[in-house]
Amino acid sequence: MSAVPGHSVLQRLDSLVDWERAKRAAMCVDLSPQLDLMQRLGQPHLASSVVHVTGTKGKGSVCALVEAGLRAAGWKVGRYGSPHLESLCERVILDGRLIDEDFFDRCLTQALDARDAACTASTHAKAATWFDVVTAAAFVAFKEASVDWTVVEVGLGGRLDATNVVQPRACVITNIGLEHTDILGKTRAQIAEQKSGIIKPGVPVITGVSAHDEAGQVIARQAEKMQAPVTFVPTEHLLGVGQRNLAVARATLSVLGEQGVRHRLHHRPIEGADLTDEHAQDSRLPGRMERMWMRSRVDERAREVQVVLDGAHVDFALKAVIDELRLDPQCRGPLAVVFALGPDKNAQAMLSQLRGQTEWVVCTTLEPGRPCWPCDDLSGMGQRMGLNTISVAGFNAALDHAYDWALTSADPSAWILVTGSLHLVGALRSRLHSSVSKA
Repeated sequence: MSAVPGHSVLQRLDSLVDWERAKRAAMCVDLSPQLDLMQRLGQPHLASSVVHVTGTKGKGSVCALVEAGLRAAGWKVGRYGSPHLESLCERVILDGRLIDEDFFDRCLTQALDARDAACTASTHAKAATWFDVVTAAAFVAFKEASVDWTVVEVGLGGRLDATNVVQPRACVITNIGLEHTDILGKTRAQIAEQKSGIIKPGVPVITGVSAHDEAGQVIARQAEKMQAPVTFVPTEHLLGVGQRNLAVARATLSVLGEQGVRHRLHHRPIEGADLTDEHAQDSRLPGRMERMWMRSRVDERAREVQVVLDGAHVDFALKAVIDELRLDPQCRGPLAVVFALGPDKNAQAMLSQLRGQTEWVVCTTLEPGRPCWPCDDLSGMGQRMGLNTISVAGFNAALDHAYDWALTSADPSAWILVTGSLHLVGALRSRLHSSVSKA
């Protein structure tokens, strides 16, 4: 199975506004199209219990971890996330597997037909976007698959995101950093206001944000307004993004257990310990600290080079990724970074995290039609900051350049990090399958 929705369905879907490919500063965000779609589709978002997850970084991984814990407790679970790396079907996970292509076709068709009906009737869903329709199709799939739980990742922000039609059993805010500042706000406090918009009356909140900083105070105020209990998970002492995400996920499961959610196999409240280290390892998402080994397609005698893929797109996440990788003996050698960045990201803050960490930064572009920082601008900015940079238009050529550098390095432990955008990671991951093996 190719796990790719049918061509005719994709044509209909791709005719809609897609803010993942457009300049998001022009977004007109409103929940009314999604609410109209849900009504027309029979309210599928209300068919199962929901954990709703937002945050600047780590929300996809936390979703996967919570899903793993619930499945370990005997529940049938669906998970919705974004963006996808290679296949649209990656966004909808049913009981641990990518949604079947034909099933997703049917669900997308239902959602598209509902939008078409709204266009005819001139109701709110006539303005439904690409993301609105895909989100609606995911909820249809979860309802038809009769899942017990759905773990839902926010697409952008929280308050006005299309996923915010759900009525969750728990709301999770992983962390708060500066991102999408043209939409969400210029400060962490303003961004926290948008993300804390997922908090619902009386629904427990779990967050890895410190209770003592400005963003944590915003979350606390919103929770108090909604009379929602808050669990602040201490993560400052934990080393590495993986351990921080795991702590938030385990705290979420414990809170659900306190709310009366039971382990279906052991007949007791679920708890964080139900998410074992083995479950956590098995639930790691593609493109997040993912290791591969690249071999030359021209010279089979050339040595393999380690390539790590991580879609970090904000500075504190990139720092955490590099810090964690440098603890591994396999990642202590000379480093080349293949780097591309969305136009709404803070390039200076991102590049500053690479100073003193890398021999080369190969600045490149995303796939045609996807907005990004010009690679010449990134390279010039990096050079002014004291980095060794080169501008290589086209991500395939950029990876080849980094690989050639690694082969000629005097140190055989030279390695490559692909980062800055999940879209870059996805594009190169697709190409790399023909030349790399999983580590």
